[in-house]
Amino acid sequence: IQINVQYANSYSDAAQGKTIASAMYADGDDVIFTAAGGTGNGVFAQAKALNQKQTADKKVWVIGVDRDQKSDGNYTDKNGNKSNFTLASAVKEVGQAVIDISKKAQAGKFPGGKTVSFGFKEHGVYLAKDSMSSSVWSAVQAAKKKVESGSIKVPIHPKSYASVQ
Repeated sequence: IQINVQYANSYSDAAQGKTIASAMYADGDDVIFTAAGGTGNGVFAQAKALNQKQTADKKVWVIGVDRDQKSDGNYTDKNGNKSNFTLASAVKEVGQAVIDISKKAQAGKFPGGKTVSFGFKEHGVYLAKDSMSSSVWSAVQAAKKKVESGSIKVPIHPKSYASVQ
């Protein structure tokens, strides 16, 4: 795969998200992972506009973020077939962090001044299957187990992805 990173410099500009998505899809990008708050609404709007003009076998995809965005990917293609373009959603379980920190504070063990991470193992994030095939979902689950066990290390401060291929 080739990774193409774009920044909207906003979490609330849906028009900017749509403009960036339009350019990325026009450049041949198949999937956009939109970690951009309300700006991501423009990405979904652009994917829907494109997908409605073509058949489902030629669709562009979006990976949702923060919540399961499968319902945001519902559309009807040019032949009248209902489909979905949300490939998956990376979901943040902020409530897990609130519960954990609250319990620690109540027990007099508030971790002030420390960085606390809530990943797969701590149930702080999960991936919603959405439109992934069963075989891809199985591979994702296998990788998730490796992340949880520590055999795959996820960097906290990754290097620039602009040059990764």
